Amino acid sequence: MLSRQLQAANQIVQELVLLSSQLSSLSSSDSVETRELEQCVLKLAQTLVRQMVDRLGAASARLWFFDPQEGCFQSVAHAGLLSPAHDQIQRIYPDDSPLGRVAQEGLPLLSNNPAQEAWMPAPEWVKANGLRGFVAYPINRGEERLGALALLSRTPLEASFLIVKHAGARRIDLIIQPKVQQDAGSSINPQAPYTHLELKIIDDGCGMPESKSGADPAQPSGHGHGLLNMRYRAELIGASIAWRNRRFGSGTVVELRISLPPSS
Repeated sequence: MLSRQLQAANQIVQELVLLSSQLSSLSSSDSVETRELEQCVLKLAQTLVRQMVDRLGAASARLWFFDPQEGCFQSVAHAGLLSPAHDQIQRIYPDDSPLGRVAQEGLPLLSNNPAQEAWMPAPEWVKANGLRGFVAYPINRGEERLGALALLSRTPLEASFLIVKHAGARRIDLIIQPKVQQDAGSSINPQAPYTHLELKIIDDGCGMPESKSGADPAQPSGHGHGLLNMRYRAELIGASIAWRNRRFGSGTVVELRISLPPSS
């Protein structure tokens, strides 16, 4: 659910950042109109993060706008719990740190164990407040970096966030439908009973690593064991699983099939 909420927040924040960027194109004079517009933008930003806490259940929410003159993300709004590292994260610079890569590469960062992350500021405070989920979500317009939104949650973030994390996906489709086993060369019999259930997950992320034979199910050493664990868990319930890159556009397709009991 949070992933859909963040997608909606993404659209709102883009409008805020675009409005904020217009401030720099106004007259450099310190006019009343310019100051009023700036205050309006900041009030809207504060309303957004307040809603992330009050309506979406985040324990803490923070919003940064990109400042091209300083070359960094400047914190403009915060709501919820206040970290002891508040001053430390007022600015985020594009660098090799995990948070810096969110700004630099424009990809989300997720952890469901933030207190154990070496890059997390004030990990003891995170642990003491029972914070179990963290996501930093970039706000992009095409290739342009506009801002970033970060949330801390008292509950782990949902599984679809893991797709966002690993694949950089912006859309995830889930299709579940019963199927009839069809032999090669035979026609479909509409009266035949369903033989298996097919679950298909499709995302528009970066896709699978490629080998000579296509998507590499083994993954190179050091890249984790996620796909092998998926296959093992599918076998435990008597299912088969396959994955491939999308035929059109970027992204990955994962298909799981499990046999249905024969109809009586």
